[in-house]
Amino acid sequence: MKNILYIIVSILMITAGSAFAESSTAVVSVSATVLPIAELTVLHQETWLTLTTEDIQNGFVDVRQAVIISVKTNSENGYLLSFYAESSQLNAISVISGSNTYNISGTGGEVHMPYEGPDHVIKRLGFRFDLSEDSVPGTYQWPVDMMISSM
Repeated sequence: MKNILYIIVSILMITAGSAFAESSTAVVSVSATVLPIAELTVLHQETWLTLTTEDIQNGFVDVRQAVIISVKTNSENGYLLSFYAESSQLNAISVISGSNTYNISGTGGEVHMPYEGPDHVIKRLGFRFDLSEDSVPGTYQWPVDMMISSM
């Protein structure tokens, strides 16, 4: 943004200088569009998901603060967090961020997150995995990947 302002000021100074030297007037129109960006840094992510016999009997397993991310965006429309899951043992996933719960399918989905200012924002995400009838106790690779998109 500073570079754009520097360019605009330089153009105006050059135009103004030549306008006074030649005693003529000139009109310069300048516009700039700042494209929305969104940056995601994963600060922590669980590596494994452990399913116990009790979890399977309950039909779900909760993992608190499974993923901690830092997000930065300039989009006042917020951003999308897209989740991708690969596990035949999951029927549905709930993503928990603060006091908000977002329900997505067992294969993933998108969650619109609101704009919270231009600085880095730390998000601590928990997950509830609703388990399929085919679930088997054991330790599995973490089933969820995610991506960010600006709006």
